[in-house]
Amino acid sequence: MVGEAQKLGGLDVSTIFELSKIAEPLLKFKQNTSMFKTDIVKYGPYSSSEDINAQIKVVYPKNIKKEVERFISILKDGDGRWPFKNGINSTFKCFFEFNVEEVNESPTQEIIKDIIDASDEDILIIFGEDFEDIWELKAYAWIKSKRLQLVNIETFRNRFQASDWNGMYLLNFGVQLYSKANGTPWILERKVNMFEFVKENSLILGLSFGRFEEDIHYGVAQVVDLYGLTINFEIFDAGYLPEIDGYYIPQDEMRKLLKNIEKLYTQKWKAELDNIYFYKSTQFIDEEIKGVSESIGDESRYYLIHVKTSGLSIRGYDKENEAYTIRRGVVLLYPEKKWCALWTTGNLGTKRHVLGTPKSIEIQLLTNSKEGARDLIKHISFQTLALTKIDWEHANWNVRTPAVFKYSNRAIRIHNYLNSNSNAIRGLDVRDLM
Repeated sequence: MVGEAQKLGGLDVSTIFELSKIAEPLLKFKQNTSMFKTDIVKYGPYSSSEDINAQIKVVYPKNIKKEVERFISILKDGDGRWPFKNGINSTFKCFFEFNVEEVNESPTQEIIKDIIDASDEDILIIFGEDFEDIWELKAYAWIKSKRLQLVNIETFRNRFQASDWNGMYLLNFGVQLYSKANGTPWILERKVNMFEFVKENSLILGLSFGRFEEDIHYGVAQVVDLYGLTINFEIFDAGYLPEIDGYYIPQDEMRKLLKNIEKLYTQKWKAELDNIYFYKSTQFIDEEIKGVSESIGDESRYYLIHVKTSGLSIRGYDKENEAYTIRRGVVLLYPEKKWCALWTTGNLGTKRHVLGTPKSIEIQLLTNSKEGARDLIKHISFQTLALTKIDWEHANWNVRTPAVFKYSNRAIRIHNYLNSNSNAIRGLDVRDLM
């Protein structure tokens, strides 16, 4: 599946690497489970028995009046075609009321703030030629207890108007609206083939770095409930200059971070935190490793997971597939080194083939767990694949990286406009960052 070479420099590769297939994580909808996010149309959103209602304001410049009116009409009432045959309210069992407002030209940053101030609606969809700083606007909307859907006009025209029909664009748009109205489109099925994505009493952390003026901050997305997608956010000042040291969490800061996280977890769940999974897109350095190992009790386990998504990557192909594209979930294991290459994009064994030879992501695991290396790396691969499916921003299935990276990075961006208020950051919902 990953090429045909069995020899590398005279070495028998098959004695070092193992090829395996990770089961595709299943999603729970209202009426059934499925591996496909798009089956939300067939089975209904997970929270469709709840009252998901929203007043939605739609603001657009007059030069795209016809396109926007057609788009909103299909969202509201449908036109007999997938995904919203009879409109989003009928498909998702929700009640959205759209109030349209035409403006003379593409609204500026300050005009958008004025629109937010004057609006009584819960969600605002704003069409514009360009947005100076979307995170300033989303932060401003959050302070006013509203959520924004900012639509770039050029992108809108390319994906919707340019083609006679683009069902996926409509569905992705609808899933975002449903999420922003406090709906839950789907959650993960807890087990697949008797394997769980996380162990009992566990916490998953995703880490990103960013600059705020001259300071370095790191954002931590804490997935406290993977199955219900409850994510808490924290932003910290790393306290050093990146030009000198690069991006990492100093040893003392790591100890403080983990002690604080353990305390918050115990307060929330009334249980001891037994397992911490720490995802990072850069390699863990000695200071970070020491900070973690010194903070974790003897009975607890840590899993430091470096996910490499850039630079040179291993590509794979599958000769059994007529398009030669490898299956999503194929994993090339090197158990001795607790390393693997995982394909999070590719085919799902359906008739719809994706062409090309997708890049893998590489995973390197450091842990104090005494489990067998093979089972450990398979478990982490399984969890990583699941973390590509929990994103409610769209219904696409070919997602390459874990969602915790995206949302920890976005938490840093919005943090710059919340006056470094840690309580405000903790109050963020993942829906505020879509």
